[in-house]
Amino acid sequence: MKRETPSAVMFDDLRRFGGITNRDAAWLLLNSKPTNEGKSLRDRVDSRTFLSRTIVHSEPGAIHPEQFRAFDVSTQNIIARMAANRSGSADVRADIARHYRTEAAQAMADALRAWDLDDRLYLNAVAFIAATDLPEGDRAVLYLMLFIVVGCLGDPQQAVAYTEHFANGKMGYGMRTPDTVIGERASAPAPSAEAVRLGLIRLVDQATKPPVHLLDATEEGTVIGSFAAGDNIISDVDLDVSRRHLRIWSDGSGRWFAQGLDSTNGTTLISGADRTERFVERPRSLREEGPGDPPVELHPGDMLRLGANTTFLAVRVTA
Repeated sequence: MKRETPSAVMFDDLRRFGGITNRDAAWLLLNSKPTNEGKSLRDRVDSRTFLSRTIVHSEPGAIHPEQFRAFDVSTQNIIARMAANRSGSADVRADIARHYRTEAAQAMADALRAWDLDDRLYLNAVAFIAATDLPEGDRAVLYLMLFIVVGCLGDPQQAVAYTEHFANGKMGYGMRTPDTVIGERASAPAPSAEAVRLGLIRLVDQATKPPVHLLDATEEGTVIGSFAAGDNIISDVDLDVSRRHLRIWSDGSGRWFAQGLDSTNGTTLISGADRTERFVERPRSLREEGPGDPPVELHPGDMLRLGANTTFLAVRVTA
């Protein structure tokens, strides 16, 4: 079964929702910089075959970023075109914001996942934008910009970085982790453990949510966070989890450790042996001056609660 590319999802959505033809969308997105063949990609979009094969259905990373116009410019131009095409709507900006927060975002996430790209990173950015107190019109710009950049480049990390840079520079807003209220917890030492390979599985409403995330058994370890990037990361988290929230690693002898990465809302470990709780890292609101919390040993059966609601169960994993 042929996988639908993020680019194809973008063009299809701009056509169906925005009323913008594939040719016009390509003209708005591409610049006039010539390629090695002497003509720009934009100069060739009148060829339907070229437009479909090379532009609309391009695979992630196939078109060099330098072939696109500045995304802040193209996003504003596309919104203006959408507004003109949807002039019968009572609140065009609200319609755009809702669409690119919901069904369009999910369609793009599905395409990213089909290409083994980080759909959670993309959806986390959507959730962060939704949580801002920006006017709905500004949120509409950010949702659409995120959607367009990831559709054009096929790179969620670049899309998030570009959108955040624009939000910081033009709107004075950064994707900051919101504070949640977490009470003091009792402290108890964790029991010793034999050498094991460890994984994490998320718990949602007291039920497990596959897959099991195998932890990297090196000193570098695995990083959990809403905008964590790299090979050994877990980004399936809620909104109040920091971009780089927690690191888990092995010392090589089979012992595993967790340590906070200066997160906003901290992490609590719930012992699988006796259900007692202790901080891995206190929420920033409860910290005192001085060195941060030391690493805490992690065992199979323990649970980690990041922020208020993101909970993972540590499980023994067999080869």
